[in-house]
Amino acid sequence: MDIPGFIIVARQHGRTTYACEACPGRTTLNPVEHLQSRTHLINASLVQPIPETLNQDTQMYAAVTGSEPEDTALAFETIDMSSGNPENSDDDEVIVPTRTTELSIFNPNQFQEVEFEDEGNWDDSIFEAVNLVQGTALEMYLSLLNEAVNRNTLSHWYPYQNQEALIGTLMQGYMRCSISRSMYSQMRLILSITGLELPHWNTIRNTSESIRMLLNFNVMENESIWNHKCFSLSIPQILEQEISNPYVHPHLDFYPEDPNGRNIFKLSQSKKWREELGPNERVQMAVSNDKHFYIFEPTQLKSGKVVVPVYFYKMNNEIYAKCTKPFISPTSHDAKVLKIEFEGALEFTSDRLQAIKVSEFKNIYSEIIWGNFGKLAEACKSLIWEIGNEIPLTLPNKWRFMSRGRVIRHMPINLYCDDTSGNISKQFNKHVSFYFTLSGLPPNVANQEFNCHFVTTSNQASVLELADKITDDMNDLATGGHVAYDYELGQDVLIMSVVLCFQGDSPMHAEVTCTHMPNASLNSCRMCKLKAASIEDRRSLQYIQHFIGRDTQGHVCRPSPKTWKETQTTAKYLWRLSKTEPKTVVDRMITDLGVKDNINKQAMDIMREGNDQQLIEKIRRLDNEDDQDQLFSPIMRLKGYTC
Repeated sequence: MDIPGFIIVARQHGRTTYACEACPGRTTLNPVEHLQSRTHLINASLVQPIPETLNQDTQMYAAVTGSEPEDTALAFETIDMSSGNPENSDDDEVIVPTRTTELSIFNPNQFQEVEFEDEGNWDDSIFEAVNLVQGTALEMYLSLLNEAVNRNTLSHWYPYQNQEALIGTLMQGYMRCSISRSMYSQMRLILSITGLELPHWNTIRNTSESIRMLLNFNVMENESIWNHKCFSLSIPQILEQEISNPYVHPHLDFYPEDPNGRNIFKLSQSKKWREELGPNERVQMAVSNDKHFYIFEPTQLKSGKVVVPVYFYKMNNEIYAKCTKPFISPTSHDAKVLKIEFEGALEFTSDRLQAIKVSEFKNIYSEIIWGNFGKLAEACKSLIWEIGNEIPLTLPNKWRFMSRGRVIRHMPINLYCDDTSGNISKQFNKHVSFYFTLSGLPPNVANQEFNCHFVTTSNQASVLELADKITDDMNDLATGGHVAYDYELGQDVLIMSVVLCFQGDSPMHAEVTCTHMPNASLNSCRMCKLKAASIEDRRSLQYIQHFIGRDTQGHVCRPSPKTWKETQTTAKYLWRLSKTEPKTVVDRMITDLGVKDNINKQAMDIMREGNDQQLIEKIRRLDNEDDQDQLFSPIMRLKGYTC
């Protein structure tokens, strides 16, 4: 029999299984009891206005019984069932608790026998049997509707349904702190004696999934170069949540700070953020008088002077710009066209840069009038030339296009990686995990556990395999940004980010910097070219002098620094060498040059062994394509990163 509001999904053994249109994923054998259930009434209140829902529920009830709703009976609602196919349901799935009266495990009269085709595990399901509130469906509906509204707007436990749901989620745990389903069921049974009625395991899992959907947290799957499955969270989505978090945002710095050598305690005061990021990775814009000013764009001051900002930073709680004076003159081939030249490669501390408060800025590049030439942007054909660079920059700054009028927030991160060696059980020794904290947070806030964000883990993939997806996420943030809601501004902004620094122990640093372990290496320093001819030479006087940076007279004599570009060039040289030279020669060169890319080293070993034809073909294909970078450490293509 067709019943309004229900869909027939199966007929088996003389029984008809219905699916309620107002309760997605739920099936029932008894529509009458389902209409009066607490779960259905709440779902119906969220789907339709009150009068329509009441009429619909009454009509559906009458279609089944031929009368108006009367006293309610026991109702059982299963959860997590796939609509349309009862065979997809979990045999262990149980009943959603909807009781409003206290149950006792010592009073069997509170339960009513119900026939089940699959009895399941009664240790799990006994506490899911419930008595519905006595009264008419109308009275229940109005009461539950008010309760649902109050819960959504006033509950201290939101987004959890109640305190018990939060406790159950915390008990279930996460990652390597999680407990098994049977352990949770046993603890739940024990705690029920005290009157604490925790939700069922499936309910907790559904709650966690709902919260992930609410926060837009998606677990992403990708395959590494060596065919290992890797799972990770999205860094852009995590940053999106953090900038909209009212507990985090007030502590964040979005501009590097110049402390003038005093009271230095946080990473926003670091030289790396303030001075050493490249032109495309540093802070791109600042706001003054509701106008957005960008680096490498001509800007007119209130005094009428035109400058070109090169760096933005904070000093004494005010936003400053390090600016250079542009050289503006007519071109030699056309006197009506202007050529704008400026010094863009100057260091932050250069005396040719002038520190100017952003509050002194008046006009953006498109508003500047240059005498009889009219608008400066039109007179220069929207081109600006950096001295020493043969290719001009276009106006406006590309980030002005990408922001589409939004404020740009600069949110670099500190990336951290470690394995779990040293744990007592040893069962997690092979797991490698990546985390990060926000560089803009002061240490006392960043060190709190909830500000340390998990990204990915694996017990099969190596450090550099896991880093591949992280590199892709960070490069997207560094080149295109990510739109997010800003709690302070109350509007959408564009987030850009880079990896400001990498944190880890010595083995992890060796992985990401493509170097050897320093304790037994001829090249024992990752920052400079300190080198010994042999392990025995590390005890020599000459090596010790180089180690401390002094010559025989005590004068400063430091080894020359390493550069990330040299490391990349050396790694590619070793790969070419491996195609023609035997293994002993290549290994000796790896030791002598002090560069060891573990991704590329594994590719060398696979090609030499010749056992895995699938991987060999993959390596050859990548080696012949423009995307040869995949055969090397993903850190080498990470934007803005320098060791």
